[in-house]
This record gives sequence, C-alpha cells and structure tokens, in this order.
Amino acid sequence: MRRLSVFLIFLLVFLTSCGIPSLRDFSSAVSFTTPYSNSFSLKFNSSAVNASYFTNGMVNAASPSVILLYSVTNESNDSLTSSFRSTFNKEIRGGGSYINGVPITIRQNDGILETTYGNKTYKLYPLMPENKSSITPPGYTLSNGSDYVFSSLAASSANFSFSLEKENNTDDEYFIQLLKDKVPYKKLYRFNNGATFRSSDSAEDYRQISETQETYYIHIYAAVNVTKSFSSDFSNDYWTELKNVANIAIT
Repeated sequence: MRRLSVFLIFLLVFLTSCGIPSLRDFSSAVSFTTPYSNSFSLKFNSSAVNASYFTNGMVNAASPSVILLYSVTNESNDSLTSSFRSTFNKEIRGGGSYINGVPITIRQNDGILETTYGNKTYKLYPLMPENKSSITPPGYTLSNGSDYVFSSLAASSANFSFSLEKENNTDDEYFIQLLKDKVPYKKLYRFNNGATFRSSDSAEDYRQISETQETYYIHIYAAVNVTKSFSSDFSNDYWTELKNVANIAIT
C-alpha cells in the first residue's frame, strides 16, 4: 500500500511538472454566420472566456483564418453539404470532441476530402487566390491581419460575399469575386494552377455532374481555424463546423 501511495505521489508530481497542454475550445470567441445568401460574417467576441488568447500571443498572428472550398453540381442547393460536413468533422475537425482537429496543407491539384453520394465520389477542393500554389496553416484562404483584423479592445466583424465574374471579358471563363463589405477584394480560382471556371469545361474537379443539364452551380464552403503558436499551452488546432456559404449558377 505504501509503495502504491509513493507511486501515485510521484506520478502526480511528474504530470504537474510536465505542463501537459490542454484542449481549448474557441467557439465562444469566434462567431461564424451566414446572414444572407452567398455570404458569411466573421465576428470576434472580445468578452468571451477564451478571448485573451487572441491578445497575449497564444495563437499565431495569422489566426483565426478561413478556408474556402468548392464543389460543382447541377443542383441549385447542394445536396452534398451534410456528407461533406460529416467527413470534415471526422477527418479534420477532430472526431467526437470537435476541438482537437489537425492543421491541413493543400497543394495544387489536391482535394481536401471526398465523399460518396448516389454511388459517385465527389471531392471538395480549395479556392485559390491568384498566384498561390498552396494553402498552409496558420493562414488559409483568408488570414487575420491581412484580410481582416480581430480587435482586442471591442467586438469587431468582417462581412464577405461572393459573385461570379468573367475573366478578361471572355465568353465562358469565370472567377469567383470575393467582396469585403460589398467592395471587390480578392479574385479566387480553381485549385488547378489558378485555372478559371468554364461553362464548357469537363475537368473532373469542375464538372462532377450530369451532362444533360445546361445550368451548373459552384457550391462554396467555409470553415474557421484557430491555430496555436509554438508558445501556446493548448494542444489542438480548432476548427468550426463546415458551412455551405454560397451556391452560384454558371451557364
């Protein structure tokens, strides 16, 4: 019995001295909503319990950040949303707890995940800014500091929306125009070497759809990430749930 007591005391001292990182849930500090069609809003709640992590160097300078992804179908509302969300939760967000997910790196020509629906396999690809060959943590498609700023003094928000624009006045080449507070802000393209979206394109990453319908839809998804710094005392890379934020017709 004495040996057991000594062992337990030694174990307690060891664990305490190791400074084992803990899991942090930033859902109370980051608000991610879709206030109207083809848009999303980011808001940082400075009065939230974990808000101090954004002001004392416990997260990376580019964090929180947003990853923007897309798929294409011939349906105006994406029936794949629930399947993509379930796969995202399992493979990236962190399983049952949803707060110990993993950071991800996406190279050109890679998809982030895939799902099976109606006996077909669909992939979710990243929207790529101009002249960018990969998306890496902590700054994904949209980064704190360069694309928006979370204030440490008061609650602040940034509103983004999407539109489809023709590339260089061509007939069937398009890019996704990202707007910040209704002002054109950033051009986004397909993951494949910055390629445009084309109504006549049959590439796998673009048209995983029926050839019998003339109208196709680009479905855009988004998720917010909070990535730790090297000095952080938390061990997870936190992701919000994946959301369908736009369904844009291309003809």
